[in-house]
Amino acid sequence: MTNKTLEHTSESVLFFLHIPKTAGSTLHKIIERQYSSDEVFTIHGVNPQKHIDEFKKWSLLDKNRIKVVKGHMNFGLHESIGKPATYITILRHPIDRAISTYYYVLRSPSHHLYEYVTSKNISLQDFVCDGLFTDMDNGQTRRLSGISVGQFPGYKEVKFGECYPELLEQAKDNIDKNFAAIGIQEKFDESILMMKEKMNWKNCYYVKQNVSHGRVEKHEISEECRCAITQFNDLDIQLYEFVKEKIVQQIIEEESSFQKNLNKFQSYNRIYGDIVQFISVPRNYLRSFKKKIF
Repeated sequence: MTNKTLEHTSESVLFFLHIPKTAGSTLHKIIERQYSSDEVFTIHGVNPQKHIDEFKKWSLLDKNRIKVVKGHMNFGLHESIGKPATYITILRHPIDRAISTYYYVLRSPSHHLYEYVTSKNISLQDFVCDGLFTDMDNGQTRRLSGISVGQFPGYKEVKFGECYPELLEQAKDNIDKNFAAIGIQEKFDESILMMKEKMNWKNCYYVKQNVSHGRVEKHEISEECRCAITQFNDLDIQLYEFVKEKIVQQIIEEESSFQKNLNKFQSYNRIYGDIVQFISVPRNYLRSFKKKIF
């Protein structure tokens, strides 16, 4: 989806709001090719709040050189820069995102929930529903509504299981008014093309980063588990459908031209992936392979 009423200009700071487990690592790499390193401030995932607090303390002069702020954040950080800003982000279907998050924790000893989940053999359903991780309770709506920065009158912490419909409406409003482009992981190539056009990016070819392995698929989980995830992510599901409809509508409006550009992009991206894979092969393997061939 591209918001036609919001333009990203050379004077605007771009905020990439990286929602965990939504192909954000891949988008990070694409963004980093568009700007010089001294123009980008990255909020790293290990301790994002530390980096956010650090950025807020910067002088306006230091912030003025930054063209991109990217990483795990909630909507609202732009209020600290004192200049025009636009956002981009990628959403993911909440059930797929819950599954991916759970298996990420299982394979990540550095995650703060790893020991608890593995030692107690916590199931996917319990991981989502037992209040262990607030991000599993409409986490995408929480981030896009900006609730952590206290936007709402009478703001108070929204605890696990206490999300309310107004958060969804706030998230939609923020998207319409502040996002230059937004996509969904399930239509990642389409989303990247829309961002490329809106931001006037150049090389947007990619190789997928941080791909999960050994996880179950959405159709493999039980109906009980699926219903439980849906219960705690009803707002996220509505938000996802809201964004998906906007993307589909734009594709329809652009008709055959978009499909032509998409086919071209995907064709070149496959070539790009082959080249990256080839140059990543260890030299000793290439020497051995060359001897066998020649």
